[in-house]
Amino acid sequence: ETQAQSLFSEIALADPARGFAGTLDRVCWMPRVGPELFLVDFKSGEIQHSYAVQLAAYLELMRVNVQSLGMKLEELPKAFRVLQLTPKGTYKLHTPKIDMKQALAYFLSALNIARFQETYHGRN
Repeated sequence: ETQAQSLFSEIALADPARGFAGTLDRVCWMPRVGPELFLVDFKSGEIQHSYAVQLAAYLELMRVNVQSLGMKLEELPKAFRVLQLTPKGTYKLHTPKIDMKQALAYFLSALNIARFQETYHGRN
């Protein structure tokens, strides 16, 4: 239906400097949706706003690993979708409502809070 053409599927990436990693579900073109390269995350449950934060983290992983992906910064995805899979075998594409720069700031803040808690949990 979307005529998706995959560039990457289930690709694991890491940012050793910041200490996080993730597996991107799909990077593809979807000509019937738009002309941009899309970063798509698959979900089987209810759609949450936090999924935009996850997509922003994945985009940052792509940026950090751009050379190993054989891409240039200007070629990175500029469109983002969450593909909701239903028990009935249908799907629905959702567009995140949060700006990716803001979503990345939320992710990095959460990462720093998690590190703080790991370091100081239980200490006086």
